[in-house]
Amino acid sequence: MENPEKDLSRREREIMRIVYKNGSVTISDVLNDMDDPPSPTALRTHFRILEQKGYIVSSKSGRANTYQAKVPRARVAGPVLQGVLDAFFGGSIADAVASHLTDPSLTLDEEELSRLQDLITQRNKGNS
Repeated sequence: MENPEKDLSRREREIMRIVYKNGSVTISDVLNDMDDPPSPTALRTHFRILEQKGYIVSSKSGRANTYQAKVPRARVAGPVLQGVLDAFFGGSIADAVASHLTDPSLTLDEEELSRLQDLITQRNKGNS
């Protein structure tokens, strides 16, 4: 698992998103949560590959297998986010945030804005 951005296909990232969101899932759970799901057989193949790659673990729960993430979300999300930053914003988090914040269709509540301000303040203190 050298680089999750390159190691995970689009479909595998979608599956991991659902696994992280729910904590523990079955094939049926994931099929129901996908906008454009593959066949159950194809999804089983994706789960087998994710297990082989070391991203998830499975256990038997009655007749169905349940799956949980083996890798913390941040370890997968960080490199994926960096890939998006590199591809669309020249690697600049500031440009990405500026693009997002200046989008007229975006609405941020006061709690989210306050959290962003707090994170920037904390980061500035750490760089002092």
